[in-house]
Amino acid sequence: MSVYLTNARVLLVEDSEQDALLFKRHCRQIRGCTWEINHVRDFASACAAFSEGPYDLYFFDYRLGPHHGIELIHEMQKTGAAGPILMITGLDDESIGEQALMAGATEFLAKQDLSATVIERAARHATIRYNVEQKLQVRAREDGLTHTFNRGHFMGLAVVELTRAQRFGQHLSLIMLDIDHFKIINDEHGHAVGDKIINAAVDCCRTTLRDSDLIGRYGGDEFVILLPQTTLEGAAMLAQRIHGAMRTVFVKVASRLVYSTVSMGVASIAPPRFSSIDNLIEDADKALYQAKQRGRNRVELTRQALK
Repeated sequence: MSVYLTNARVLLVEDSEQDALLFKRHCRQIRGCTWEINHVRDFASACAAFSEGPYDLYFFDYRLGPHHGIELIHEMQKTGAAGPILMITGLDDESIGEQALMAGATEFLAKQDLSATVIERAARHATIRYNVEQKLQVRAREDGLTHTFNRGHFMGLAVVELTRAQRFGQHLSLIMLDIDHFKIINDEHGHAVGDKIINAAVDCCRTTLRDSDLIGRYGGDEFVILLPQTTLEGAAMLAQRIHGAMRTVFVKVASRLVYSTVSMGVASIAPPRFSSIDNLIEDADKALYQAKQRGRNRVELTRQALK
């Protein structure tokens, strides 16, 4: 038993008390296993258990009265709960296991084949596979240098926020940020220093932004910051705070301190009518261009919120 599975917290969803007792007996026979198993018997109880998580392992019986395990996977995903999911089925039909994998399960095993060895091996493989998948998902949505959202993932999240703003009649604002004279920094000090400047700027933004705000790398030294439930005026105030904080940001190169400044463009979408995310970014980009034309190291706003 791998050390990270020895004391695992496990959620078992099984409507048969007898099968649950047998499962627990198998687990006690796994060498070094001291799992804390929370057994629930139905769909509603399982949904309630998700809020008590997180669990290290999830074992779902396929048959759960009027519901089935694949429905439970979908419900788990909606709540944001996550972890290796192992689907247990008593039906001699591999297509059910394949459906479970397509729905988001990490592994599946047949109830008639359960044993201490089978459970231990499946749990170990599922955990390894889940961890690898998580790392791949992080790479798919994050920029490798700054660990902000990459452009594609940011745009997807921005569409979700726009839909939410439309539904509830809320403002949605965006800041486009560009590091001034970044090419000169790279040319004079090297790309390693340029990378440090980029990360310093991102750290400066993160200390200013709220948990609900989203930051993504749009390209090179250019970043976009989405501000839900924020008016144009509110976004301008936040941009000014970031701009002011950047004055103290520097990177030490030998005995020299390399400072950098940023230019920012701010745009907003206001109810009751809404434009698109592409139009919002285009508007912020125009404001950013104005900031550069007017000498850089400044914040410029669109004339009014998009409608």
